[in-house]
Amino acid sequence: MRFSHVLLFAAAAVGCNADRGEASQSNAADSSAFASNAAEGAVESMEAMLERFQNGSPRVDSLSDVSASAQALTRRYLEAVERFDTTTLRDIHISRAEYAHLYFPSSTMMAPPYELPPDVAWMLHTSESNKGIASVLRRFGGQRLEFEAVRCPGEPLREVRNTVWRECLVRYRAPGAPPREQPLFAAIIERDGRFKFFSYATSL
Repeated sequence: MRFSHVLLFAAAAVGCNADRGEASQSNAADSSAFASNAAEGAVESMEAMLERFQNGSPRVDSLSDVSASAQALTRRYLEAVERFDTTTLRDIHISRAEYAHLYFPSSTMMAPPYELPPDVAWMLHTSESNKGIASVLRRFGGQRLEFEAVRCPGEPLREVRNTVWRECLVRYRAPGAPPREQPLFAAIIERDGRFKFFSYATSL
């Protein structure tokens, strides 16, 4: 049963909330257009690539399904893992629309030396998140993990209204076991004082 839930979650695609059908079509169109331009020797501006990427998702002006603190968000995460609640795990992770309209426009990837096409950045981002949460569900799904603390000692990435807290570690206690601290996810995004998961990637 545990493995079947992991497969279900992978199929759901972590970051593609309500716009996941449009997202896959848009990604395919973006990649095709990018390849065509490259073949013709054309150089497409980042602004044009971002506009096309944004057109594949509904416009949003704030993060949804947020928590008031990193601690509250992590509690929700552990409870969802215990229940194999893949719907909640998807909803509390940044969506494609939020990535397109709230995160990417002010990110370092918009400017040299990075200039990574947003559709490519999103594809890589969600691939790592999907692998990470699948690993966590395989190891901890169905188990009660009592939350004790969360800390993100990595240097935070501050970009205009967004702060991405990185290298996060969760201190938890399983029933009858001593406390442990592990990287159960990679990063949390904070915007306007509200918190949501940015990446479920993990080295577990």
